[in-house]
Amino acid sequence: MARSAIVMTVVGCLLVGWQPVQGQQSNKETELLKKELELAKKECELARKEGDALRKENEQLKKEIEQLKKAADKKDGAGAKADKDEKPSATVDGVKYVVDSVTRNGSRVTLHFIATNSKADCMILPPHAEAVDTDGNLYTSAPSRTMGMATRLRLREGVKTRFDVVIANVPASATEFSRVELHGIARLGPLGQRMIGSLESESAQLRKVRIEN
Repeated sequence: MARSAIVMTVVGCLLVGWQPVQGQQSNKETELLKKELELAKKECELARKEGDALRKENEQLKKEIEQLKKAADKKDGAGAKADKDEKPSATVDGVKYVVDSVTRNGSRVTLHFIATNSKADCMILPPHAEAVDTDGNLYTSAPSRTMGMATRLRLREGVKTRFDVVIANVPASATEFSRVELHGIARLGPLGQRMIGSLESESAQLRKVRIEN
C-alpha cells in the first residue's frame, strides 16, 4: 500500500513538472512563427516596392521611346519636306542657276530661272537647254519672250537675275524632268568681251525638275 502511494506521488510530480516545459516550448514556437511571418511580410513589402519601381521605370522607358519615335518621325518629315521644297540648282563659274518655278501652257513648259552671280559683274550668252523626262524622252528649248533674240544676259554681282527657258513639245503625261542641262554658258566681261582664260562654253546640269500642271 505504501509502495503504491510512493509510485502515485512520483507520477504526479512528473505530470506537474511536464506541463510547464510543454507550455514553454509551445510559446517559443509561436514566437518563432510570428518572427517568420513578420519577415515574410517585410519581404512581400520589399518585393511590392521593387515591382512598383520596375513598373515606373518601364513606363518611363516607354515614354522615352515614344518621344524618340516622334522626334524621328518629325525629323524624317522635315527632311522629306526639305527635299521636296529644295529647288533644283547648279553653279557654273561663280553663277548659281536655280529653277525657281515651272509652268505649263499646253505642250510648252517654261522653266523660270534665277541666276545669282557671286563674282564681278559679267555677261553670259543665253544658254540652250535640253531636258530629259523620267521616261527618257529628250526635249530641246525654244526662244522665250524674256530671252528672245538677246545675245547677252547681264549678271551683276550679288543681284538675282531672272530669265526663262521654254521647252517645247512636252506631252501632258510628262510630270518631271529627271535632268535639265543648260548648254553653251560662256562668261563674258562687263562689255560682252571674252574673259581671259575662260572656256569657250560650259554646261549646268539640274536634276529632278517637277512640272506644274
